[in-house]
Amino acid sequence: MTDLIPAPRQLALAQRFAVALAARDADALGAVCTDDVSWTVPGTGAVAGVHTGVGGILAVQAAFGGITATIEKILYGRDSVIALLHETGDRDGRHLDVHVALVLSLRGDRIRALTGHISDLEAFSAFVG
Repeated sequence: MTDLIPAPRQLALAQRFAVALAARDADALGAVCTDDVSWTVPGTGAVAGVHTGVGGILAVQAAFGGITATIEKILYGRDSVIALLHETGDRDGRHLDVHVALVLSLRGDRIRALTGHISDLEAFSAFVG
């Protein structure tokens, strides 16, 4: 069983991940993620599926160009953090306005998996291609 990570440490980890992702900083991502980290993206678009490693995380982030994510709430579990996001964007004549629950599963003090849950998969898939 995974040891409970107190909420302040969970929040700090999620914040470090967000900063590293926004900066596309592979070294910083490697410091907050496990070697076998994965990001599961739902839908039917080109980015849908399971992406592994820091390289996979960066590929997903690159596909999300033009999307602005606003954090609405952070929820804490025993070995996970959920970020409730409102994502919007405009690109190539397409508009995006969805709500996302991004589950960050933890192993110790690192992120081992991200799993997205999206309110409108069709709109999201069309937007990201």
